[in-house]
Amino acid sequence: MRFRRRQKILPGVYLNFSGSGVSTTIGGRGASINIGRNGTYLNTGIPGTGLYNRQRLDGGNNSRNQSGNYQQNDAVVNSISSNSITNLSSNSLVDLKNTFHECYTERAELTKEIKKAKFQLFFFQLLNGISLVFIIGFFIKWFKENVSERKSYITDLNDQFEKCVVDIDIDIDQNTQNQFISLTNTYRELSTCSKIWDLISSSSQNSRVTRSNADAAVQRQQISFGSNNINIIKSRFRPLYFANANGGDLYFYPGFIFYFESDIRFALIDLRDLELSFINLQFMEQEAVPTDATIVKHTWAKSNADGSPDRRFKNNFQIPVCQYGRIDLKTTSGLNESYMFSNFEKTRSFANTLHQYLQLSKN
Repeated sequence: MRFRRRQKILPGVYLNFSGSGVSTTIGGRGASINIGRNGTYLNTGIPGTGLYNRQRLDGGNNSRNQSGNYQQNDAVVNSISSNSITNLSSNSLVDLKNTFHECYTERAELTKEIKKAKFQLFFFQLLNGISLVFIIGFFIKWFKENVSERKSYITDLNDQFEKCVVDIDIDIDQNTQNQFISLTNTYRELSTCSKIWDLISSSSQNSRVTRSNADAAVQRQQISFGSNNINIIKSRFRPLYFANANGGDLYFYPGFIFYFESDIRFALIDLRDLELSFINLQFMEQEAVPTDATIVKHTWAKSNADGSPDRRFKNNFQIPVCQYGRIDLKTTSGLNESYMFSNFEKTRSFANTLHQYLQLSKN
């Protein structure tokens, strides 16, 4: 399969496929101040990207503490997961998605035919062996011819299967290509973090009840990043791979995100629809502290409002508070994924580079 129509996806990024134009999402939260029981915070953001930072203004800690292993029985648990695959795709990439569906369908049919041909080969080889044992000379030649024919047919089917891909020619101007290379380099650094977690859910918690300094609890699962590809896409650009513990994996290509659950369940997301959030997170780490994490302070498992240990609890112990980086990825169509990384600086570097790349789509 090869696309014949050259279409602009982002400034300097083109895909050769048949489809309509790409919609643009512009807007953002800008800046706001939040005053509540946890303190006064300044929330700043860059319109159109979702990139924001949260800073405390009343002298307290600049980042929220979040704990990973406590959850109230009556707490409202907010799932951090994307919506149904049915409505997740961007409207601008429907034609490309249909082409991928056709490719997967053809590969599925070829797979069935290969299995059938291999069974036939086994059958003819078995009969050929029997004919040799019983010296049935009349059938030996016929069986040998069928075995040879089946082997040739299987070779041809395998060749068709290997060539059944979507060949995407992506033309990028030098500025955009340099930015994507920088994004790839910072992604590689990000993937070397000692610990990477997929955040699955979060819930607020009452510090008066838990006697903890953490104002939120999260459920997380350790994952790993690395080199991975979509097997039906042929491109000179390797995607940035984000594993997902509770949904489809994410593959970042220069013009779109391939959200993959299975060969029949996937979505395509236009990068222009993506909202990126980077958070400087202080996390009460009750497991082993990652080797590349920065401990900013210690707190008590059970503490008073002023941070001192609550002496009503026996065997009270100190907990390290680590500075982690968190990245949230969202779209209006329902993408909702959050990741936490043990190395704050690598996370910030990647988030800044991704933000700069997304900005190219707004120009």
